[in-house]
Amino acid sequence: MPVSRGGCRVALLALFVVVSLLASCGGGNCSLGLHEKFPVHGTLQCCGGVFHEDIAVSDRGGSAEFDLFNTLDSGPPSDGFLVPQSCEKLFDGPYPGSRPLCDVLLGPATPGLATAHVKLKTGVYRVWIQPYSSNTAATDFWVELGAWDHRCMSPLI
Repeated sequence: MPVSRGGCRVALLALFVVVSLLASCGGGNCSLGLHEKFPVHGTLQCCGGVFHEDIAVSDRGGSAEFDLFNTLDSGPPSDGFLVPQSCEKLFDGPYPGSRPLCDVLLGPATPGLATAHVKLKTGVYRVWIQPYSSNTAATDFWVELGAWDHRCMSPLI
């Protein structure tokens, strides 16, 4: 059955549109978006209690960026940090005011705020929750490590 010129043009146009859409996603041309969150939450007991949790991350093809968001902005304050998994003690002395004993990759994530974005290699990292030395009561915390990348999918926010 012969194909008309008009039908051929429509088919070529449709093919062009489909190929363009597929190429844009496969080529990493999608905008940066938050595609995964790693929540860390709980309660720090008064006074001087600290908390840490290890999180495995992947580099998502080399274009991923990560941030740390401290979601709670009421109650006794605590800050979030991302450090190497080997960090066993982040501060020796009052906080804030003491210098960190480990490399800080992200942080401090202060209450209600997020850190800047950084690229991380595939590996296991430690999210460290550090309460302020002035706290006189137990404090809840909720910190999220966010993974931002250029995958062609709907972002979380």
